[in-house]
Formats: sequence, structure tokens, C-alpha cells
Amino acid sequence: SRFPIHNEDITYDELLLMLQRLFPTALSPTDDVMLKYKDEDGDLITIADGSDLMYAKAYSRILSITIFIKGREIPPVDMSTVRSMRSELVTLRDRINRILDKLENSYPEPKPDVPQTPPPKEEQKPIVLEVKHDPAMTAEFDPLNTSRPNKKEKSTTATLR
Repeated sequence: SRFPIHNEDITYDELLLMLQRLFPTALSPTDDVMLKYKDEDGDLITIADGSDLMYAKAYSRILSITIFIKGREIPPVDMSTVRSMRSELVTLRDRINRILDKLENSYPEPKPDVPQTPPPKEEQKPIVLEVKHDPAMTAEFDPLNTSRPNKKEKSTTATLR
């Protein structure tokens, strides 16, 4: 059940009293109760006193409180009810599987990206450069070509890869 609490300053004892009035057939003043609320992870957190209640109210304006009554046995579940629930769940599972099969047939799931292997390298042909070496030019720079005009040039071949 949902019910608003308009009193922002409600104490733990007032909350218990209000719950007993809201659920008179389920809770009696002599019941030893434990209150819990769900946090953002869906975990049930115990509210044992006023400080826990203040923390819970600071956590959220809307609390989903579960009431546990200590010492009260849980009534046994009828086996026909269990069978019926199981049958409904099996039916739902089968329907979901059929829907998934239709989706798979209509829209197959893409295969995960497989890293592409680079194409094989083509055999690279070496680059051959022919460099003519003039010893006169390496001795000193002469822009007017005034020194040793008839020297033989040497040829050198270099291979680059």
C-alpha cells in the first residue's frame, strides 16, 4: 500500500503507531516488528530507531518500507499454488524463447569484430641511387669553378631499402 506522510518530523515510534493504525489486522501493538527500506542498489536497510529513520528520509522522499514481524510464522504455501506459478513461469519462458528465435531469424546478431590482419607486404624493390662524387667539390665550395677543372669524377652506387 502507498500512503503519504505529511509530517516531515515523524519519529520512529509515531511511524510504528501509524502503521499499526493503517494495518490493524496485520499489526498489533504487541508485535515485535522490524522495518526496512530499499536503497538505490535494491538492498533492504534496517530502520531500528529514530536516527535510522532520519537517515532514510534524507536518502529519499519516497521510501519503500517492508515490515517484518519477528516470531510470526510464514503461512505454508499450498502446493497447487506452487504448481500453478511454476506452470505460468514455464509458459512465459517458452513465449520469450519463441520471440527471441523470431528476432534472431529476422535480425541476426552481428558477428563480433575480428581484428583484420594486415595484407601481406608486397616485396619492395630497392631504390638505387647513383651519386657522382667530385673530390674537388668536397674539398671546398667554389661557386665560380676556379679550382681544378679537369678532375675525374668517381661514381658511387648506394642501395636504399
